[in-house]
Amino acid sequence: MKPIEGYYIETDEGLLFTVKGLHHPDGGFIAYLRYIPDEHGDRIRFGRRYRRVYDLEETTRYLEEHHPKYLRWMEEKGIRVQFVPHSHIRRIYDPRGKLREVIKHSERGIEALAARFAEALSAEGVPLKDVGLTGSLLIGLRAEESDIDLVIYGRRSGLKAYGALRRLRERGLLSSLPLDEALRVAEMRWGGAGLDLRRLAELERVKLLHGVIDGIPYFVRLVPHPWEFEPPMGSKPLRVVRVRGVVVTDDEGIYTPCRYVVEAEADGLRVEELMSYRGRFAEQVWEGDEFEARGVLEEVHSSRGVYYRLMLGRRGDYLIPLNILEAT
Repeated sequence: MKPIEGYYIETDEGLLFTVKGLHHPDGGFIAYLRYIPDEHGDRIRFGRRYRRVYDLEETTRYLEEHHPKYLRWMEEKGIRVQFVPHSHIRRIYDPRGKLREVIKHSERGIEALAARFAEALSAEGVPLKDVGLTGSLLIGLRAEESDIDLVIYGRRSGLKAYGALRRLRERGLLSSLPLDEALRVAEMRWGGAGLDLRRLAELERVKLLHGVIDGIPYFVRLVPHPWEFEPPMGSKPLRVVRVRGVVVTDDEGIYTPCRYVVEAEADGLRVEELMSYRGRFAEQVWEGDEFEARGVLEEVHSSRGVYYRLMLGRRGDYLIPLNILEAT
């Protein structure tokens, strides 16, 4: 299987990128820079120190200055993306292969806990072949505060996993994020949006896709197979807008990428869809919810014609139910 969401790529220079999305241009993969070799970094692998980076604008500036070959203009989307060409790939890290290795060889510590988590999902009917281990554990750069990042591939297995997470929480194997951890997550995800982080923290606590197992935070991504997610033929970013509307369908709202069918309007244009490649927007609203969102209005060309959507994922973007936004 070609690298998709959840895989990592190591370049010739030792840069580590996380692959984003399901469909990629010819010649390489859209991926975000996550770890940079740095003699002052706090993570060590094979005797080399690394620094973790997360902010998209920060990593883009770093690549502009040091490695511009990993930036690419995508004419069909009208945006510049971080992109790793095939010719500069040293190694590809497969989440499912890593999980099989961990299950076979890990007897203690966080990796053993990750294996137990995956096996608990399997006992609830999730095919173990569709479960992978990603994040810092995948590439051998875990820190003391690292959490467990699992990825489930395929819509059907993802739906099974979502039900399994609910049952495991009801039985007490999993629990919701403690308030202090939920506040940290809310600050990391929504700190630039100018919203009440305590209200957003409460929303994070009810999500099933992240929580706590044996005192260790976890995050689960449900990732469709590429053939289960039709990409548009092209899209054109127009401008940043803020919209209010109602969620019509949330069938794809638990996945990464996530997509919500909505009724909304921006600048006289009918907005039919909210979409994001960022896991933070999964489980954020549900069918029937009135919402407010900030993102990039896009004109989309697809097999069903031209329509407008809101793309979420840049700094300051948000999606929030109105009942939380307007709570007193």
